[in-house]
Amino acid sequence: MKRALIILPQNDFRDEEFDQTQKHLVKSGIEITIASIYKGICYGVKGSTIEASQTISNVNVFPFDAIIFIGGPGTEVFFENKEISRLIDEAIGLNRLIGAICLAPKLLAVNGVLNGLRFTSTPSAVKEIIELGGIYDDDEVVLDKNIITSKGPHTASKFGKVISEEIQQETMIKRTLLDGYNKGKFSL
Repeated sequence: MKRALIILPQNDFRDEEFDQTQKHLVKSGIEITIASIYKGICYGVKGSTIEASQTISNVNVFPFDAIIFIGGPGTEVFFENKEISRLIDEAIGLNRLIGAICLAPKLLAVNGVLNGLRFTSTPSAVKEIIELGGIYDDDEVVLDKNIITSKGPHTASKFGKVISEEIQQETMIKRTLLDGYNKGKFSL
């Protein structure tokens, strides 16, 4: 079974971004795990509540096919978070699919992931991401290598659909010990 890790801010995530992404993942038969700074309730800007079953400090990327960052104003608490940086580094090292919507592409840029790659995001973050090396693309959803970015709530359904399709692709790099070995993460 394919698996996706969704990272939510504890407070002020964009409800629609989570709802639409989750809907497409579940519809595609992809198992979802939700993580945040703390286990327990995460609060959306429009009032929805979602239970995080994992903390970002205790989760391991290896068992997942994708890691997805949901945006919203609460995403700002992740910009200088060492655990978020660790998760992004692990996902890159293991060639996992990485999704980021709204303000969340800035997380990837701050961690050097978007340097030289095409991206899209909420307009308020575009200038800073460009300054960090990203190449802006005005499309609603942008796929460059194994990174998927999207603008925000109005593009969330398309974002969820693209992520679900990419996870299901037969050509997607398989989760094996060899993946980690090839990237120097594990030794035999």
